[in-house]
Amino acid sequence: MDTNDRGMLDVERFDLEPDRPLFHGNLNEEGIDLTKLKDLTSQEKLPMLDAMVNLSALSDRMKYSLSEMGKSINTWPQLASSVVLGGAMVTDTCRRILLSETTSSGRYYIDFKELIK
Repeated sequence: MDTNDRGMLDVERFDLEPDRPLFHGNLNEEGIDLTKLKDLTSQEKLPMLDAMVNLSALSDRMKYSLSEMGKSINTWPQLASSVVLGGAMVTDTCRRILLSETTSSGRYYIDFKELIK
């Protein structure tokens, strides 16, 4: 999964770890009625979003954008450059998984703000 913020890529190798919990075990799936998710408000979804992406690790710009959702913007913002980076990361990672060059699950960042100061 690619989130586009700070170049975050989650790799979960369910093919190698069939009992692996979703989102690296950060999301407590027990007690979550998936059929009711669509009826939750954005505020009610925040604890689940936090468990999935770790809101404290988001960029300052994304944190601000989240506060603007439903006000000045409609949804999670995405820049074309970030989408292209995410597509490249996912494509390269999938290729290496299919070639058995990588076997590890994990969360990885290609954060240009940190890499190029």
